[in-house]
Amino acid sequence: MPSKPPSSSPQAMEQPAKRSLPRHDQEISAILINGTLYPVMNWSLSGVLFAADSRLFAVDAPISFTLKFKTGNTIIEVEHHGTIARKNADGVALRYAPLSTEQQSIFQSVLKQDKRTISHANDEDLF
Repeated sequence: MPSKPPSSSPQAMEQPAKRSLPRHDQEISAILINGTLYPVMNWSLSGVLFAADSRLFAVDAPISFTLKFKTGNTIIEVEHHGTIARKNADGVALRYAPLSTEQQSIFQSVLKQDKRTISHANDEDLF
């Protein structure tokens, strides 16, 4: 039986490329966009995937945001901007603009935290 040629359907073409940076799903607590707090599904040093109504966001749209990490009793906030990379029923993916040295340092320090001290914050803790 001959093998099928690769699919050229829109769904097959929309599959993301292999990731160049590892994804993290425990350290981030939330992302704040235009006054609304969204839960983060996972993040990397190049972007973030968050749960939201995708109809509220346009692909390639510029966006400003604040990432909120909870480490122990401390909330670390990182203000930044980027663009919406993709969206679907599962969530919205945002690609960061290039990170400053300070922002890179903050992300690295969050990654280095003892995993036992990192927890997801309640919404009340994040404001």
